[in-house]
Amino acid sequence: MKQVKLVGFLCGIVLLMAFSCSKKDNCDESEWLDVHFETLGNDTINYTLVDIDEAQLDVLLIIKNQAAFEKHVRCNYEPEIIDFDNNILLVGRTKYHQCAYLGEQRLVFKCTELYYNVEIKEMLCMM
Repeated sequence: MKQVKLVGFLCGIVLLMAFSCSKKDNCDESEWLDVHFETLGNDTINYTLVDIDEAQLDVLLIIKNQAAFEKHVRCNYEPEIIDFDNNILLVGRTKYHQCAYLGEQRLVFKCTELYYNVEIKEMLCMM
């Protein structure tokens, strides 16, 4: 199974990814599996989405290769090397009405579908 890496974009832009599950899946919570993931970036290394429709409120991408990464992601520093043979990258952004940051994040494999849940926490904007 491929590992999953996540990129979060702050400054009013946050990662938000959701996959839907069909009601016909007869699967209960005991069958859910938490998936380990790593987050790219830190206080000094920031990633930004590019080559997207800026008018869209939400932008969600699954990046599976280096070409797509180079097309859609820019970094203020030397970006981390991602082994796309063993990893996928979930990236996205949501425009938010005020300053916000990412809270708790959880990636869960439910039956046959992958769900990414993220808590968006509001914060005071300092100008």
